[in-house]
Amino acid sequence: MAVKSAVYSNQIFFQTYLKQAIHERNVSRMQACLARGDDPNSTFGDGNPPLVMALEMGFEEGADILLSHNKINVNRKGRGGVAALHIAAEKGYLSVIDRIFGKGGFMNIRDAEMQAPLHYAAKANQACAVRKLTSKKEAAILIDPYDKENTTPLIAACCRRNWDVAEALFDEGAKGLVRNDKGFTAKTICIFQGYHRLSEKMPYDPNITEFIKRKVVSHFHGFDQTSELQGKKFQLSGAFAPLMHEQIALNLESFFLECTQPSQFSHRHRQILLEAFYWAGIDNSSDVILERASKRGLTIIPAGWDQHAIDIVFFGSYMAICNRGEGIPWRCATIEAFKIAPSLITREIIDKIREQNLKKAVEASEFFYFGLPKALSKAGVVIQDQRCCLLKIMAPKPIKTGICTLACGKAALRCAGILLKTENLHPKNYQDIAKAVKYETKTWSLYSRVKVLKGYLDGHFKDSFFLGKLEVPMGTPGIVPDMQLIQRSWQVIKEKIQRNDNWAFPVIPHYDQVARRYLSVIKT
Repeated sequence: MAVKSAVYSNQIFFQTYLKQAIHERNVSRMQACLARGDDPNSTFGDGNPPLVMALEMGFEEGADILLSHNKINVNRKGRGGVAALHIAAEKGYLSVIDRIFGKGGFMNIRDAEMQAPLHYAAKANQACAVRKLTSKKEAAILIDPYDKENTTPLIAACCRRNWDVAEALFDEGAKGLVRNDKGFTAKTICIFQGYHRLSEKMPYDPNITEFIKRKVVSHFHGFDQTSELQGKKFQLSGAFAPLMHEQIALNLESFFLECTQPSQFSHRHRQILLEAFYWAGIDNSSDVILERASKRGLTIIPAGWDQHAIDIVFFGSYMAICNRGEGIPWRCATIEAFKIAPSLITREIIDKIREQNLKKAVEASEFFYFGLPKALSKAGVVIQDQRCCLLKIMAPKPIKTGICTLACGKAALRCAGILLKTENLHPKNYQDIAKAVKYETKTWSLYSRVKVLKGYLDGHFKDSFFLGKLEVPMGTPGIVPDMQLIQRSWQVIKEKIQRNDNWAFPVIPHYDQVARRYLSVIKT
C-alpha cells in the first residue's frame, strides 16, 4: 500500500507541474514533465485536460508539443464536455484542426449542450475554420448537427449576424428551413435581421410567412403566449430588431397617409423619421453606421445584450438609450438621454455598441448607461440638459412581456419625434410640443394595432368561397390561423378604443373593416 500511495502522490506532483508549465507558457518545462512520464490526458485540478487548457489560453506552441506526444487522446473532454476540437474551431486554429483530425479526432464530437465544433466556429465567426471542418469529407462531418435546443450551426451564425460563416455553411449544403425549439429557421432569422441576400437563396416556405406574421401581431398588441405551427409549439415573444423597425416604418408611412388627424410633423420631419427607421431595418456595417451618426443626422441603432433589445438614438449633439425592459439603472427612465460630442463617435465606439449583443445584462447595462455617455462626453464629464430631462419625463412605461424589440422601437420613435420637434425651439415651448408628439405616437400605436390585425385577417379570410350555404375562408393551404391570437388582439384594440374614446376612435382608419371581418371570422 505504501508503494501505491507513493506512486499516486508522485503522479499528482507531476501533473501539477505540467499544468503550471502550461499556465506559464514554459515549453522546456512542459517537455521535461512529459519526459518524466506525466499523463498528457489527465483532468486533475481544473477539470480540463492539458490540451484543452493550452488551446483555451491560446498557447499553440504548447498544444503542438502535446499533440506530438504518442499517448495524447485528442477526444478527451474537459469542463462542460468541451474537447480540444471545440476550442480549435472557436479560435480558428486551422493547423491544430488538421493535427487533431490526423490523431483520430471526432469531427462531430459534442459538448454537454450537444454542440459540435461547427457550432463553436459558427458562433465565433470563424469562416476559415468552418471551411476547414467541412472539407473533412472522409470524417462524415454533419453539416446540420442539432444542439439541445435543436439549433444548427447555420441558425447560430445567423443569430449572431456572422454572415460570412452563414454563407459558407449554406454553400456546403446546410438547410435553411430547419426549425429550432423557439420556432426560428435560418431563413426566418435572415428576414428578421434584414439580410435578404442569403434569405432569397433559401427555398420558399409559407410557414415562415405565417410565423413572422404571428410574431408581428403579438408584438404590436403587447402580449406573450404560446402558438403552434407544423405541430411544434413556440413562444410569440422574442424577435430580432431589424424586422420590427421595418414594421414600424411601414406602419408609420401608412399612418401619415391615411390618418385623418393633422400631424405634428412637417413633410421634412416625416421623411427623416421614415428614412431612419427603414435604415434601422437593414443589417448595416459599422462603417455605414459611423458615417451616418457622425453627420449628426437621426440615426437609430438596434443594440442590446443577450436575450434583450434596446435602441441607441443619435441626433445632433444628443444620444438617447431607449430601453423598455431589464437593465435600467436606478433613477433612470426608459428613455435616458445625454448631451454628447459627435466628433467623439468612432469606429471603435460603434463596434463596442454592437459587441454588447453577446454580453450579459449587468456588464452591457454598465457600458450603455455609464461607459458610453462618458466616452462620448468632452473631458469625460456627462451632461444631461433640459431636453434630456424632457425626454425622461415623456418616456413610456416599462413593459412586462418579452416584446422588447418592438417596445424599444416605439420608445425610439417618441424620442426621435421630440428631438426633431424641439430642435431650434425656445425651451418654454418644450413641454407643449413634447406632449403633442407623445399624443401622436400613441395614436400611431393604436393605428398600428388595427393595421397589423387587418393584415393578418386579410391574409387568411379576405377571399372566400361557398360550400353549400357555408362561407369558407381561403387562406394559405395547410396553414390554420391562430384564432386565440386573433381574439386576444381584438380584445386589446377594443380596450384601447374604449379607454381613449375621446381622442382615438375618430382618427383610426380600418377599424370598422376589422370589426366586420372579426365578427364574420368568429361566426365562420
